[in-house]
Amino acid sequence: MDFDRLYRLFRKWLWLVILAAAVGVAITIATSVNRTFTYQAQSKVLIGGFIGSTNPSRGDIETAAVLTETYVELVNTPIILQGVKDNLGLDIDMEDLKKLILAGKPSDPPILVIQAFYNDEKTAIDMANETARQLIESSPTNLTPAQQAQVALAREQMNLLNLQIQSAQEEIEAIDARLGDDPTANTQNSPLTQQRSALITQVNQASANIAQFSATIAEIEQQTHRLEVIEEATEAIFFRTGPGLAESIIISAITGVILAVVAILLIDYLDSTVKSSKDATNTLGLPVLGTVPQLGKRNDPYPSKVITNWSQRSAIAESYRALQTNLLASSHKNGDYTYLITSPGESEGKSITAANLAVTMALNGLKVLLIDADLVKPRVHEIFDLENERGLKNLIDMSPSPVTEADLDKPVNDLDRDVQQTINNLNACVQPTSVTNLRAITSGPVSDDSTHLSEYKSLHIWMDVFRTMLGVDVIIFDTPPCLLVSDASILVPIVKADNILVVQAGKTGRAAALQAQTQFRQVGYEFIGLVLNRVKNYDVDHGYNSGYFKNQSEVREVLNGQQMTLVKPDTRVIMNGAVTENVAKTEKDQDNN
Repeated sequence: MDFDRLYRLFRKWLWLVILAAAVGVAITIATSVNRTFTYQAQSKVLIGGFIGSTNPSRGDIETAAVLTETYVELVNTPIILQGVKDNLGLDIDMEDLKKLILAGKPSDPPILVIQAFYNDEKTAIDMANETARQLIESSPTNLTPAQQAQVALAREQMNLLNLQIQSAQEEIEAIDARLGDDPTANTQNSPLTQQRSALITQVNQASANIAQFSATIAEIEQQTHRLEVIEEATEAIFFRTGPGLAESIIISAITGVILAVVAILLIDYLDSTVKSSKDATNTLGLPVLGTVPQLGKRNDPYPSKVITNWSQRSAIAESYRALQTNLLASSHKNGDYTYLITSPGESEGKSITAANLAVTMALNGLKVLLIDADLVKPRVHEIFDLENERGLKNLIDMSPSPVTEADLDKPVNDLDRDVQQTINNLNACVQPTSVTNLRAITSGPVSDDSTHLSEYKSLHIWMDVFRTMLGVDVIIFDTPPCLLVSDASILVPIVKADNILVVQAGKTGRAAALQAQTQFRQVGYEFIGLVLNRVKNYDVDHGYNSGYFKNQSEVREVLNGQQMTLVKPDTRVIMNGAVTENVAKTEKDQDNN
């Protein structure tokens, strides 16, 4: 894909790129306003009971550190999550809950950090703490029920022994007080002294028992796989989820632009239509005689699309002047300017192109005859608001007689009967238009069983009559779409015209245009060029069709160079049975026009 095509695509689809970026930004802003705060709470669990040991081994520490990795995975198991969901009464899907509870090992020590996320602070705290509790309860490495009972009993006995020691110490203090008041009683064999010694023995024995129970408890509880909550979640921090607003807007805009560009390239790749002059030339190998912009709206009435309704300085008027220039400079057959205009399909603008080309030439002083040879869907009478009761259909049903220049000088009564009938028939079918120098022959009545061009055996005689009797410089045929009706290719060898193909930018397919070219080649004729119709501004190729006739002098120079006069002099035209003279204007008058 060359740079020019990319530039045209950029101009054509710029609105889509901007729209895609704007939609992405709008969606981001709308969703950002509705985003809620997410709260994060965390609790910490110690793996192993070595911290309580006075002399933990290196093996205990390493084993606990390795087991921490296992417990990270156990946090998101169904049994843990289900326990959290049930105990807290959470109405959350298990898969969603799994995403809200995370576990990790922050550093080398065997500490498991449990993080819970939720849009409510209290729930986030409860989720972190409940997850830690469920992990401890579900851990197979904690104390068995028998061990837990043994520890509970030892603690109970220790409590009783502590009460005994406290009571004994109170009695000892009382005895010491009495002995202080009565020094004579402070003898070795006195009852108070013996009682005090017994209490001290009791305290020592109880202390020894407490130490033994403590050792038992420590031995039971001091296990490598023991789990213990060392920090409960008490508060939660809050933040907005996702990237920041500015970052989100930039990402959304870029994403929208990328998606739009991909869509545009895909559309262009799948688009097989002729879109620009360069595209048309590359497809058909034909010169582009003119590029015509869109004339108003597609559904506007035909008369409003005649260029006389537009400023002569407008781009549309200039495009038709450029088309005229290229045609007169590149095509001529012995001074007879005859053009056949067709298109591959219908509704591609061939009739409006033929009409406006005829108007442009007439405005430049050429005598033009526009013939509607489309007997399927004629349009010339609609464009110029003409009657269509008689026309080309009536002429081709007749057998005309040749009309000479000498016949035009004779009185009506001296004319041969067949010649007079031919003249009368033509006069009945030729209609003037609102444009000076432009006359038209409409299609005539059209019906389902209308005669088609395959039966135009007499048309070559009528061509001579047109030129002799009407004194026209240019004859333009508007024919049916060549791929729908074969009339155009049949008419070519009869009228010996220069053939012009009209294609609509963005509608006519490349395959259809090539098929139309092939159809004409099969009957031994070529298109001299094509007209690219209804071209959008972004598809205009600068450098094409830049010249046009600025005044009649330039037209005359081209025509004289082709051995053709601007207006044929001393041409007598018989209209409605009467002879009138139409003497050519002087060169000065022509320039003033």
